[in-house]
Amino acid sequence: MLSEKKFSKYLIYAIGEIVLVVIGILIALQINNWNENRKSGFKELTALKELRIELINNKQMLNKRSEIFKEKNRDGKYLQQHLEKKLPYNDSLQRYFFIPMSNYSFLLSYSTFENLKNQGFSTIGNNELRNRILKLYDGNFGLLKDQENKFANLYSNSIQPIGFKYFKETGKGFEPNEYRELLTSNEYSNVLSYMVRTAEVFASFCQNSIVEIDEVLIDINSEIEKKSEK
Repeated sequence: MLSEKKFSKYLIYAIGEIVLVVIGILIALQINNWNENRKSGFKELTALKELRIELINNKQMLNKRSEIFKEKNRDGKYLQQHLEKKLPYNDSLQRYFFIPMSNYSFLLSYSTFENLKNQGFSTIGNNELRNRILKLYDGNFGLLKDQENKFANLYSNSIQPIGFKYFKETGKGFEPNEYRELLTSNEYSNVLSYMVRTAEVFASFCQNSIVEIDEVLIDINSEIEKKSEK
């Protein structure tokens, strides 16, 4: 009987030890999971805040570029009318002749998005928000980048050679080599028409992209607020 009592006490003690070990393991796992979730949440919050900054900067840039494109469109139309009416040349036209040779890029930044892509988009837990961000960058911004590339190729292969054919660069812009020849040049007239139309289209692209950015920023701000409260 004494042996049985000793064995029973030992068994209870052993079971108690096992229970304590199991509880300790479960607590350790819970703490580890909590730490991992905390790190993951902090990483996601940081990514969203950085993406918000990039989108705000891109929005500001698009506003600036939109105004510049609108100005190019207005100036281009003024030059078209001047040439169509065959009005005399004056030095103030040099800045208008510069229009086809100027920068038609959108100048957007993609670095934060590319970093997030390298890390893996699973960093953003909200599936709907993640898809909206991907649609904005791959869809909307992708269109702008594609238009930039097409324009850059056309500029290098056609527009720039035509520009240097008819003009020489000055401190004020571009001065025609022979103004009378320019008045009857269908080649330059076509380039100018294309640039005027492109400026109008690019300004529209900017405005459409700004609307898309604002909508995504609302969702990002909402998600940041939720994450910050936890």
